[in-house]
Amino acid sequence: MVRGKSSWQLFSLCLLCSVLLAVSLSLVPGGRSVEAATCWKAEITAQWTDLGLVGSVLRVSVEGKAGLPVTVRSLGGFEAVGFTGTKPEYGPYVAEFAPLSKGTYFIEPQGLGLTYELWLDGRNYTRVDFRPVPCGATPTPTPTRPTPTVTRTPTRTPSPTPLTATPTRPLAPVSGWQSRIVQHLKQLPGSYWATVAVRVIGRPAGQEVKIQSDSWTATCKTGTKPEHGPDACEFGGLRSGTYRLAPVGLGVQRDVAVQMGDFVLIEFYQTGAEPTVSRWVGSVVKNTSGSQPTEFVNSAIAVVVAGKPWHEVEIRANGWKTAALTGTKPDYGPDACEFAGLRAATYTITPKGLDASVQVTMDGWGWAMVRFDPVTVPAPRPTASPTSRLQPTPSATSRATATPPTSPTPGGPRWKGWVLSNTSGQQPGAGVWSVIVVRVIHYGGWPVTITGGGGWSATCITGSKPEYGPDVCDFAGLWPGTYYLRPEGADIELEVYVDGLGTAWLEFAHP
Repeated sequence: MVRGKSSWQLFSLCLLCSVLLAVSLSLVPGGRSVEAATCWKAEITAQWTDLGLVGSVLRVSVEGKAGLPVTVRSLGGFEAVGFTGTKPEYGPYVAEFAPLSKGTYFIEPQGLGLTYELWLDGRNYTRVDFRPVPCGATPTPTPTRPTPTVTRTPTRTPSPTPLTATPTRPLAPVSGWQSRIVQHLKQLPGSYWATVAVRVIGRPAGQEVKIQSDSWTATCKTGTKPEHGPDACEFGGLRSGTYRLAPVGLGVQRDVAVQMGDFVLIEFYQTGAEPTVSRWVGSVVKNTSGSQPTEFVNSAIAVVVAGKPWHEVEIRANGWKTAALTGTKPDYGPDACEFAGLRAATYTITPKGLDASVQVTMDGWGWAMVRFDPVTVPAPRPTASPTSRLQPTPSATSRATATPPTSPTPGGPRWKGWVLSNTSGQQPGAGVWSVIVVRVIHYGGWPVTITGGGGWSATCITGSKPEYGPDVCDFAGLWPGTYYLRPEGADIELEVYVDGLGTAWLEFAHP
């Protein structure tokens, strides 16, 4: 009996110890940190072009994880696996993949629960860093219909809800900020996570935008996603759910529901303060062509007309022209087309009926991406009659080049332009921080185009830099080189050299 009782006591003691051990393990802080460490973010931390490459070089770092398998896949079926820490010359957690041909790639480190998508043009070095971030609450999947159980904190400008609108709803203010969804593409092929891009029309680059879902929040700054426009930023890697977007300090917000693989473009714009117009603005987002032509006939130009699938786009050069329809090149999105097999030349890209075009110079081998986006801006109008002023003597680094007048009145008044100042030296520097500030005197909402070496071009709208004045915009982050600037419809352009560090101030006077 004594021995039997001792065995039962021993069994009971072991059982109690097992229970206590299980409970203690569940309370170990280390167990919770492992779960929190599954929240990661990825971003491109370095990227530069090397025309001598025969394939892109991709370097991937996963912070704190040496020896981790990383898989890289492409839409064309390519797949490769590398291990972090195998390229210690670039960091203790770096893996390298090369050479990679032009295309879309997906990077997936093992066990992180995160896949990062990026485009490589076959002639650049790119580094992507994966870093752990604090975990927020997982966004709740959005139901297919609005439900009365969803509650929102009252805001100054609630999102429109047509199903519940009533006559007692307050009218919109005479002057204030509003929002609209410009584009909502659902379940794009090759896209796993959802993406929300935001434009803040009329505000200078650097405007902070906040995204929120339950207790999770993040911010981005406009001007960081030029492929969506000069005043855009983007939130990627989003799960299905409802998100609230709000430009900080503007008193406006917008709720949007997304599913995995969706892309949404939201615009915030000011109304009532002054007349506005909608313009299409074209820009060269990327061009890998060099400054010298080659004998090859391998250049290609991809064209995106935002939100307009099956829209006709014309390309022409030296008397030759052809056309294509957007939507025929889904590799770049549902509103894209591509012109391939191009020799060295300067091409003019014109979407039909949008009153916008872009020129891009190809070397016969490089690849370019051109975008056309709708932009709402203040209507061009004089703010006052020009007063007499002492005009500075044009700088030695500038020139005015006459072109055939666009005015319907032959021999009419001509544009004038001059360089107020330029802090750049005569030798190129080591930076990519030059800025060119442009003023079209007394005219806000006026497009100004800049072009540079290799056929690169971009457009800014005067009035988008109110800290300098109501008729000013700028181009920042410029490489050393010579640039040409022309307001829309002007019969002159100004040439200005910047060294990569200096700042130039230009003015144009409308006749």
